[in-house]
Amino acid sequence: MKKIIQLLLSILFIIFSASCQAQVYPGDVNNNGSVDNMDFIYLCSVFGETGPARDDIDCGWEPHDYTPWNKTFKNSYKDIAHADCNGDGIINEDDVGAINLNSPFENSPPPPFPYSEGIAGVDPSFDLSYTSRRVEGGTEIELSVASNGHIEKYKRMAFTLEFDSDVDINTISDNYDIDYSESWVNSDGLGLEYAQTNESNNNLQIGIARINGWGPAKSGEGKIVKIKFIIIDNVIELMPVFNVKIKDAYIKTKTQRVGVTYDEIEINANPPDCGIILSCYFFNSSMIQFFFSPDADSWTWDFGDGQTSNELEPIHTFNNPGTYTITLTTSDGCLQYMGVIIEPETPDPEITVYPNPTTDGMVYFDIGNATVSYIQVWTQGVHFLNLDGAANHFDLSGYISGYYYFNFIDHNGTTIKSVSVYNY
Repeated sequence: MKKIIQLLLSILFIIFSASCQAQVYPGDVNNNGSVDNMDFIYLCSVFGETGPARDDIDCGWEPHDYTPWNKTFKNSYKDIAHADCNGDGIINEDDVGAINLNSPFENSPPPPFPYSEGIAGVDPSFDLSYTSRRVEGGTEIELSVASNGHIEKYKRMAFTLEFDSDVDINTISDNYDIDYSESWVNSDGLGLEYAQTNESNNNLQIGIARINGWGPAKSGEGKIVKIKFIIIDNVIELMPVFNVKIKDAYIKTKTQRVGVTYDEIEINANPPDCGIILSCYFFNSSMIQFFFSPDADSWTWDFGDGQTSNELEPIHTFNNPGTYTITLTTSDGCLQYMGVIIEPETPDPEITVYPNPTTDGMVYFDIGNATVSYIQVWTQGVHFLNLDGAANHFDLSGYISGYYYFNFIDHNGTTIKSVSVYNY
């Protein structure tokens, strides 16, 4: 019966279209009177379709006459010609640009969209987290959205980040960065992406879709997207605490629409730093040990690359060059952060340290053609000895069992190689 009704609606729409002049507002793909991320979702559902081009190939926000394509969206009577936003006769990436251009324009108040509200504990949830730090003018905020619960073979996904009414979206830089590099939904870069701020509703709208023929449907859970933006104003004076929440989420898989529950977080723009001092030691260009004082009952390190640690003095290796913000948060709510720059690695010098592990305590060095000024010896985070750069061995037999680090330093004071050796 449902299919019969759908067929009758489609026939009536075609007859009606033939009897009057049809018009399209570029960007309003689902023809509901407004432009938002759901228009992106509708467009991606018919991506690649073709039909009669309009006489005017233009994306201006005004009604444009068009010839109906006599094809409708699934479970709808609306002609997919509305997805040909620029009027060139093919639905592709250029039409996504019209959605960006004309969002959030309206030509009439849109009816509520039937988003799929999930059941807590049953359906997946969209969870929010952020990099905690003092939020002053010029501060970069990093929000992460993750799915808690497995999503099987998603095709299209959309959601909205809504900021407190106290936070004017204009205080957020237009140069926000949408990063899917650590995401399961589009880490291969084969999806189509959409992001647009809506000043009238104080939100940021996100859309992501897998296009037929571009790449396989993706399944997974965990990090979906990381959003970085700059706070322009000094929000500490305007609103020391503000909320961000996810709303209006939509997930379409290959077989069904999936319900989802939403998350809301409170951002403290002025958390106490409690006089915490951070420091670090570079073993080489990418391996760093971090320290802090004074002590605390418990703590969490965030290395700014998606990795964290609860160790007191963690040793962390960064896999890629770049600038990272290291954040320490203690159990009493205090925090502090520091920046580190990871330079691209230079070719590894031909320095060999052996045997590893050592059973009799003897460790030998073969520095090849490398130029070494001196050799540092570390253990348990303590630098306790320097060896001459010409040394070719060291005896650990009088030292306790554990890991020892040998750092080979050149005449510029740069660590050119660091090797850990276990002493039994």
